[in-house]
Amino acid sequence: MVDLERFRSGEKEEWEALVRRYGPMVSDMASRYADGPDDAEDMAQEAWALAFRKRRSFRGTGSVLGWLAALTRNHCLSRLRRRKRRTAVLDLFRREGRDPPPNPLQTLEEQDRRQLVRDAISNLPKRQREAVTLRHGEGLSTSEIAQIMGVSEVSVRSLISKGLARIAQEIRRIE
Repeated sequence: MVDLERFRSGEKEEWEALVRRYGPMVSDMASRYADGPDDAEDMAQEAWALAFRKRRSFRGTGSVLGWLAALTRNHCLSRLRRRKRRTAVLDLFRREGRDPPPNPLQTLEEQDRRQLVRDAISNLPKRQREAVTLRHGEGLSTSEIAQIMGVSEVSVRSLISKGLARIAQEIRRIE
């Protein structure tokens, strides 16, 4: 049981107990988002540091485990988004430096299509958007997504199916 006052005050013994108790869960969750063991370790350490900084935001209405899992997942997803933006920019520079220039019309069409898909995804209900992004953006399996989202695998398949159908419908409507 977590002593809420000691937890919020950041007492060393309370945090050491939390790390012993929930450390494997945080590490396991980070490893699902990471590119390798070193990256997973970095993500887990960053999640613990973030949890410590945000410890006063925990109200005690839910479990520490749930709060910590949500915080870890959100941190990992945020880190992946930053990494993707950085990678996209680096890929663009590499392509410009090594590849012949692409057909401008084709490039514009591809950019418009990607923007159309991004807009359609952003218009999805939150749970569908999260499931579709974890599957197609992160490449996670149905069981991994179910574990992260706290739902059954059947629910994940349904969320992804409905989300993809809505995306397709939105694209057909606009095109």
